[in-house]
Amino acid sequence: EILIKAIDPLMGPNTLALFSYEHRPYPEYDPRHEFERLSELYNMKVRVVPLSEHHECYSADDIEIWEVSRLSSCLKQTSFSTVHSTEVNMTPAVVEAGGRGELIIRNWGQVPVV
Repeated sequence: EILIKAIDPLMGPNTLALFSYEHRPYPEYDPRHEFERLSELYNMKVRVVPLSEHHECYSADDIEIWEVSRLSSCLKQTSFSTVHSTEVNMTPAVVEAGGRGELIIRNWGQVPVV
């Protein structure tokens, strides 16, 4: 819940946050389900990006990429690889939870799509 509380004030109506999650067993709960449950409590939704949308060099079976956005957001659930525009008209915040518990946040205005 600490991570959800940290990103909640950063998540605007058009914000898209990307998380990397490495599968690890927890006897008390399933972290994936708990993150999704807590996200909904804070008016956010989680989409697991399919491996087919990952770059082949950076794809791994034990690591998932999650797209997190506000439930009230009007963003389409579209892969960036399928967008045919030169710019995305939103202000995403990319948040990464590092292996040592650090939180990396990057904000951009107009983001070029390649």
